[in-house]
Amino acid sequence: MLLFLTAGSYAQKLDSLRAVKTNTRITPAKIANPKLVNQKLVQIQASIKKLETLLKEAKAERDKLKDQKDSLSELNQEDMLQLQQLIEKTSQLEQMISNAMKAAVEVQSSITKNLKAS
Repeated sequence: MLLFLTAGSYAQKLDSLRAVKTNTRITPAKIANPKLVNQKLVQIQASIKKLETLLKEAKAERDKLKDQKDSLSELNQEDMLQLQQLIEKTSQLEQMISNAMKAAVEVQSSITKNLKAS
């Protein structure tokens, strides 16, 4: 019985909602001063154009900065490659010096042995 009453009240609410929707009409608002509204509209449109121009300029500047960043990144990569090559050359020179010193020590040692033997 309670379920039936709830369903009945829901149907009544639905019918009254439909009646409200069909009776509702949107009427245009009356404008007190159409010239003032038009002036405001022109001002808003001018502001929108200025903002669009600023947006384009900002995007162009962003793209320019991005290109500069990319070129700096490329330079940094080139610099890093050169640095790595220099480090490798330094390592090779140190190895050559070490080998030369070892050879000098061996020659000196050999001379010392020969002098002791004679």
